[in-house]
Amino acid sequence: MNSRHCVATAALSIFMLGVVASTGFADCDLPNGSTAGWLSWYKTNVTNGDCRLYPGANTLVVQVYAIPFQKIKFTLPDPPFGTVTGEQWFFPHTGTRQTGIELDTGCTTVGTVTLGEISLNVDYNLVSPTVCASWGGSAAQLQNCTGRWLPAAFESDHLGGILAQNCLCTSCWQCARTLQPYNLDPPDGATNVPLDAKLSWEGMGSLPYPYCRLYITRDPTCATGQDIAPYPPNCGAFDPGPLSPNTTYYWRPFWNIDDGWGSHAFAAIHSFKTVGPVATTPITWGHVKAMYRE
Repeated sequence: MNSRHCVATAALSIFMLGVVASTGFADCDLPNGSTAGWLSWYKTNVTNGDCRLYPGANTLVVQVYAIPFQKIKFTLPDPPFGTVTGEQWFFPHTGTRQTGIELDTGCTTVGTVTLGEISLNVDYNLVSPTVCASWGGSAAQLQNCTGRWLPAAFESDHLGGILAQNCLCTSCWQCARTLQPYNLDPPDGATNVPLDAKLSWEGMGSLPYPYCRLYITRDPTCATGQDIAPYPPNCGAFDPGPLSPNTTYYWRPFWNIDDGWGSHAFAAIHSFKTVGPVATTPITWGHVKAMYRE
């Protein structure tokens, strides 16, 4: 994928929580992060990305490439070519594909999950064999394994007739299918977090020479904060140094490469609250004198 096209370096930043203008995070925009899953489909027995349909029966396989998730929902209208003769979904589900379907997959691992199949019959008396038409869905979301709904998206897919030259299964074969970082720790909403806690996450360390970034703030509006570059190759953890007691922090890891391919990924904003100050017993003059008694 194009996320492999770029090599970027990052310098170590000194961590000081102050009122510093953030870059691109004002007012906590994108609170649920960038795309967490990409929905697509392919034609069975496809060769070289050729998604031209032959007359008669055809089968399309629906997949999602995503971070670990436990539910997914989306709408997907009938294909522009042919009549749907049946559909099979491989997980328990509610609703319909045309008006909104939700599948319960159980907690998956990161990667590609096959959701189901759609069967259709192509009749060239109804659809021109020379046309290559776009086909995709909308309202896509997935629920991560902690119960938070995150944005998903459809790749730009096409279906074509037998005479539709250069009709590929996807018109986005050079687009970045980047996924947001996941498994952030401390988890979202954590309390009593130690003052020496380390921040960690997954989903960025496997990228070659990623341009790792971390945003952290004590401002609930995210209008101020710090944009930090953890020193590579450590792209999955950061030591913020001593944290303030009884304080709520807002943070997320991200990476952004200006490579012209749209290579970027933002985690959802997470928050955690540190433990309160350590209780101490007041020291009186009597205590001091007692220390020196024989």
